[in-house]
Amino acid sequence: MNRHQISFWAQVLSAPVSIVVYFTLLSSEFSKPMSEYDLVAPLAWAIGAGVGVSVIASTLLSAAFGRSSKLKLTDERDTKIHRLGEFYTQGFYVIGGVVALGLAAFRFDHFYIATSLLIFFSLASAIGSAAKLIMYRFGVTE
Repeated sequence: MNRHQISFWAQVLSAPVSIVVYFTLLSSEFSKPMSEYDLVAPLAWAIGAGVGVSVIASTLLSAAFGRSSKLKLTDERDTKIHRLGEFYTQGFYVIGGVVALGLAAFRFDHFYIATSLLIFFSLASAIGSAAKLIMYRFGVTE
């Protein structure tokens, strides 16, 4: 496992954690009208939890696989996988932005806009990283 794969595994693990933390913290607000939801704290905690899980997972995976001589090597295949993975990831960022713009254009509550951005950006991270891991495992195709 090289350093890129360690990073991708950490991102795959951190994205669902962010979404779970967000909805867990937000569940205490469900008894209120949506316009009174406090989104700042749940969003901040969700982002912080995602970053924290990513750092901890990267550290643990690096400790477990850090002695490998392949850890520091980067080759043309790594560059190609990263480029293709980012290509797949960009679609989710664009869809998330378009959904948020559509919700704003139709004057939906800010809860829906913030939630859609969090979900699509987390999906972008998780699916992009999963795609990169799949390409490492099964090869790169264009």
